[in-house]
This record gives sequence, structure tokens and C-alpha cells, in this order.
Amino acid sequence: MSTIKDVARLANVSTCTVSRALSGKGYISENTKKSVLLAVEELNYQPNSIATELKAGVSNAIGLIVPDITNYYYMELASQIEKTANEMDLLIYLCNSNYDRNKEKEFVTELSNRKIRGIIVIPVSNEINHFLELQKKNIPFVFVNRAFSESMEFCIVENNYNAAYEIVEYLQSKRRKKISGIFQCFDNMIYRERYEGMKQALFDHGIYVDDSLIILNAEKENTSQRIEALFKKPDWPDAIFTSNDMLAFDVYQVLYKLDKKIPEDVMVIGFDDTLMAQKVYPPLTSYRMPIDIIAKKSVESILQGCLSSRNLPIIGRLIKRRSTGD
Repeated sequence: MSTIKDVARLANVSTCTVSRALSGKGYISENTKKSVLLAVEELNYQPNSIATELKAGVSNAIGLIVPDITNYYYMELASQIEKTANEMDLLIYLCNSNYDRNKEKEFVTELSNRKIRGIIVIPVSNEINHFLELQKKNIPFVFVNRAFSESMEFCIVENNYNAAYEIVEYLQSKRRKKISGIFQCFDNMIYRERYEGMKQALFDHGIYVDDSLIILNAEKENTSQRIEALFKKPDWPDAIFTSNDMLAFDVYQVLYKLDKKIPEDVMVIGFDDTLMAQKVYPPLTSYRMPIDIIAKKSVESILQGCLSSRNLPIIGRLIKRRSTGD
């Protein structure tokens, strides 16, 4: 089945030009329009409902708001969402809030004024009223990589608790007893879920929950210093679970500085299985959520105007590598 990108390639124009030719909006020369229509005919391209909706004043774009585009996970998620959207003849407006709530609110206002089809968002905090206001404008939205107990009908949920439980079970099977954890702020509910899953697994396996080995509210400014202090303790941990891969990379730097070996001295497990997990040495064991499925579900929910009534948690799997001796 041909796509708008196939038409653009054959006509030697951009996908935006194809959209303008089919919608009748915006300036386009007669020769260019003729080339596009010939390509449409040759490829037997069947435009979806977007072309019709364009005439009604609805754009063929989806807004995507991420908190930090330099974070490998968000970078990969944004790339996959864009790929999925393009396959459905949709464009993506990518907005980087840089963990600034005010900037996030400005993006919501700007995007809603553009009559977009909907917004996919990874909020910076638990304050989400500016998104809930979109309901009054009939603009669909969905939260990805976040869970808000009072608004679960808008959340694509990951099974974070069970994932963290599985990670600790795996470390316990490797005969690791002094297991540490690093978690970002619990304003983001996914980190609370991963923390609770870890603590329950430690308890269930008879491992003492030593709060002095747990780092909470890990922020960029002082994370490395706190990790270094952890491994300078006389009873430093023999394994560490980081609630995302970016924190795992901080651990790698500190352990290298302290001349501790991975996995011989310390086993390290991350979460998200970003591209860099395979590039660092030793390669990082990490828990992978299926980004392609998350992307597809988020885009489809915008097109449908809501999430499926069977909004079940997305389940991932542990990818075992050298950082845990595999």
C-alpha cells in the first residue's frame, strides 16, 4: 500500500507539498500539482481521511512534548513516534520543555491554537490541569511514560512495579545481597512504582532493605557525588539497580573513577534499554519496554480520540548483558 512519502519521492517533492496539492490549501504551481497527481495515479495512492479533514480546518499534525530531548530514552521514543505517525501520513510537532512547567504550558497553548489532531506528552510533573483543559477544546491527548492515578484513562501504562521486582529477583539469583537503587523524583509516578517493586522483592527474598543504600530524588546536579559517597562506604553495594539508563551511565563513570570493576565488583542494571546501553563497556543489562508498541498505541489513541477500553499495562523484558556477567 503506497504512502504519502512514496508519492512525494516519485513526484520529487516534499510530503508537505503533496498535502497541499491534495488539500487545495497553500500556494503550489500547476506543474507541481500535476506531477503530484500523476504520482498519485501511478501509485494508486488512496489518501486517508486527513485530506478531507484539512478542508474542515483540522491539520494533519500531532504535537509531541518531551521533557528532555537529550535523554536517550526520550530521543528514541520521539523518533519512533515520528516514524509511526509518518506511516499514517501524519506530521509531528516536536516540543522540548526542558523540564520547565511554564514552557510546557506555553507549548500546550501554541499547539491547541494550531488546530492539531492531538497531543502526545511526557509531562514534567504531576501538575497536569493544563492538559485536562484540552477536553473542553475536544483535542485528544495521551500521557506516555507517566501514570496519574486520577487520570488513568489518558495514560499509556507500563508495568513498572513488576519490572523492578523481576530485576531484583534476577540480581538475587546472581547471589548479590547488598543491592542498591537510584531513583529520580517521585513526582514522576513511574519511579515510585519501580522503587516499590524493588523494595517488595528485597523483602520477599529475605534481603535486608538498607535505606542507606537507596538514593532518592536523584537530580543531575549532585547525582555523581551521591553515587561516589555510596561506593566509598565500608559496606558498599555489590549490585545496583538504576531506575533509568541515564543514571546507570553516571554509575559507570563513578565506578571507573573509584577503580571498581563491572560486573566483578558491582553488577549494574538500568531501565529503558536505550541505544547507548549496547555502546558502553561493559554493555549494560537493562529492562526494555517495547517503544514501537508504545509509539503505535499513542498515535492510534490520538486518531481514535481516546485510549482503548482495554488499556492494559505494557510489559517489557530484561535484556541481559555483560554488566551482570551475561
